[in-house]
Amino acid sequence: VGWLTLQQDGRYEEITARGFVAGLREAGFVEGRNLEFVKRSADGDLRRLGPLAKEIAAAKVDVIFAPAKPMADAAWYASRRIPTVIATVTDPVRVDYAVSLARPGKHITGVTTANAELIGKRLQLLTEMVPGVKRVGTFIDPALLDSCSEEVDLMEKSAKVLGLSLVRIEVRAGKDISGAKPDAILRDGISQVPQGRGTFTDLTVHDSLRADGYTAKGSLDEDLERWYGLFPRLSERRG
Repeated sequence: VGWLTLQQDGRYEEITARGFVAGLREAGFVEGRNLEFVKRSADGDLRRLGPLAKEIAAAKVDVIFAPAKPMADAAWYASRRIPTVIATVTDPVRVDYAVSLARPGKHITGVTTANAELIGKRLQLLTEMVPGVKRVGTFIDPALLDSCSEEVDLMEKSAKVLGLSLVRIEVRAGKDISGAKPDAILRDGISQVPQGRGTFTDLTVHDSLRADGYTAKGSLDEDLERWYGLFPRLSERRG
């Protein structure tokens, strides 16, 4: 199995590799027993993907695993005969990986996120839920940007059509907070509300929400009333 990656390390690579190897193991394929990987990494340099894909193709692998579009593009030009599996792709028809979703008809297969259609619909739904909204924030891990640039581009275009301003909020790889003191966790902007009434037995839903919004900026009461309006069931249980 040829395996082409943009980077050797990183959250996307770690998550994808773990799932891919686990899936192969479930299917009965284990490295060193009945499976051999021909791995190549571009070490973050997109220009190296093409030559590395040709190296993999020259090794006469049975299939190429290309986690995201940049790697799949390189595999596409390296060989039109070796089956290629892509972990996620926004719209395989638009990028010419498939004739149609029902009948792909080409040598690339994988999973589509359908985000080409869903991103715009999600933003439109948000404008209906919160009338008058003008600015929308989206969380982005810079380490994953190369792998999700197409989705970000679609989001920005959809926001422009809807008259929205898209604000990128960078969220980098997190740190382990298990064992950390509650006040230290709170200073990091993370609030916790214990479930099951095991700690504060008389805490109402409203009290829990106020505790959760302790570090929030602006008028917390106004925010709570707005969310109660959006979620009537929650309002019924506010206590």
